[in-house]
Amino acid sequence: GYWFTVFFSAKESFYKAVFPLFRTHLEFQDVEVNVGSAGTFRPRVLVPLPSGYERLSVRGKIATSDTHVFTGVTLRE
Repeated sequence: GYWFTVFFSAKESFYKAVFPLFRTHLEFQDVEVNVGSAGTFRPRVLVPLPSGYERLSVRGKIATSDTHVFTGVTLRE
């Protein structure tokens, strides 16, 4: 339940952040999420992405309430 929702939301946030830049469709299994301390996560892409992705710094944040999971991703060069 809870962790599946966190991972799904984190992967979806990542996908929505990178798709407009690279127009590459990613499947659920194409991204690994490593959860850190203080509600942070780092997505790791397991398939090749177009040139330019390697220059990005990708970070994610997780916040939860009693009934919701919120995730967001920032991309920086």
